[in-house]
Amino acid sequence: MEDTIKSPFDKQPAEGSRETIDRQLAQQEQREQQNVEAQFRDQLGGAVLEVWGDLPRDLQEAIFEIAMRNAPEQRNELAKLLHDRHPRTEPSPQS
Repeated sequence: MEDTIKSPFDKQPAEGSRETIDRQLAQQEQREQQNVEAQFRDQLGGAVLEVWGDLPRDLQEAIFEIAMRNAPEQRNELAKLLHDRHPRTEPSPQS
């Protein structure tokens, strides 16, 4: 058997150590920040949907392309949703 000398500094911090607690607090803070950002994205997305039909076409296209940058497989689904919300494409009320 070969004995290797290891430095005590190579160990993970002990459970409950200041270093461990600081790391856990930083991770918790990062998760909370991500939750806040997700909530703002949801609110912003909802606001965009509410005014979609009032936005200029070039702005609609820019927002749509940015939204689809990471989800190209949902392109047709989102296009249909936005088309259905556009006042110029809403079905006319039946009398």
